[in-house]
Amino acid sequence: HDVDFHTITLAGLKEFVIPIDWQIRYTGLMHGIGGWFDLAFVPPPSSLHRGAKSSTVYMSTSPYSPATHWQQVRLLLKQPLAVNAGQVVRGLVSMKANDQRSYDVEARIIALDEEEAAALTDEGLSRLMDEHKSRSRSAIWYLHDQTYNYAYTGEPLEPAKPENANLYLPVDSLLADSIAPTQQPASSIVSSVQGIADSLTDFIVTASSDQDSNAMQY
Repeated sequence: HDVDFHTITLAGLKEFVIPIDWQIRYTGLMHGIGGWFDLAFVPPPSSLHRGAKSSTVYMSTSPYSPATHWQQVRLLLKQPLAVNAGQVVRGLVSMKANDQRSYDVEARIIALDEEEAAALTDEGLSRLMDEHKSRSRSAIWYLHDQTYNYAYTGEPLEPAKPENANLYLPVDSLLADSIAPTQQPASSIVSSVQGIADSLTDFIVTASSDQDSNAMQY
């Protein structure tokens, strides 16, 4: 959602709606919505001296950017939403200014199959959310209560692995990317099993002998 501060009105800042249309890459549970803002400081042409070139300064509060004075927000759902890789999450996030110099945030989202999402109109989206409660979620948050200060210093040392958060790629992708393990000859497997069995037998015999010796001493 883009906001142009050169043209936006006060009413447009006090209340606006952000559409959601997310392609799901991993199968897992969606626990909520993360939020942050990026800024592009672009001087209006009228403020430039004749012949001067416009220069843009960018700043991001994204978790993928160096830490700033601002933190991200997390808007947690009371009940997580199960999503499958390849699905689309559609919905709306409504922002309304409050007397805390912040916003009241209301969201409605639903998980859709890709074909279903492509054919869906805005009117049909609202109706589908009402009819399919099991795959839709709605919530209200107060933005000023949702800011968290993480001990974050910049780029992580290692890229985050989705599998560590119980997120999984589609089965077809996993099969395509996987490398078949080296097959061991059947004879070596039988030898390994026989070796384990022999070791267990030796242990049982030794333990039995020790118990007999102790019994004789008593």
